[in-house]
Amino acid sequence: MTDVKMSVVGSAYDSMVGTERDVLVVEDGTEESVVGYDRAYRQVAIAGGERAGLAPGDTVTCEVTGHNTVYALGEPV
Repeated sequence: MTDVKMSVVGSAYDSMVGTERDVLVVEDGTEESVVGYDRAYRQVAIAGGERAGLAPGDTVTCEVTGHNTVYALGEPV
């Protein structure tokens, strides 16, 4: 069952690549990234978010540039 779930989730995140999303930052990530969620509660990791001055509670528009099966990867626009 886990393989099916990962396939479905991966497809959902794959369809986000190349789109812009408004993301609510909720926590610090790793290596100066921040983590947030879009309006559909899909997780987005924003590389360099701390360097860009993003902090929990901020909302930022991001372009989704990739995914790691269980979360999207984004960059601030």
